[in-house]
Amino acid sequence: MSTRTRISLVIYGMVQAVLFFIGTIATLMLTDQSDQRAWGIVTTIALSILIGVPLTWWLAPRLRARYVRENVPPLREDDL
Repeated sequence: MSTRTRISLVIYGMVQAVLFFIGTIATLMLTDQSDQRAWGIVTTIALSILIGVPLTWWLAPRLRARYVRENVPPLREDDL
């Protein structure tokens, strides 16, 4: 199993929770009837699952230390 896959599996739940929270708040604020809210929440669950997978796959390489080291200039002795 690659490092990217492992990082994606670790952060998938957190990303999905944030997407679900945003979608649920939007659903509750925008709908008036309980029938619409029920379908809105079901849609929110489906979309958070579908959007969460590619989003975590895109985000995973950016959480590696190598990515940070490549984009940060090295420390000089006078910086310490």
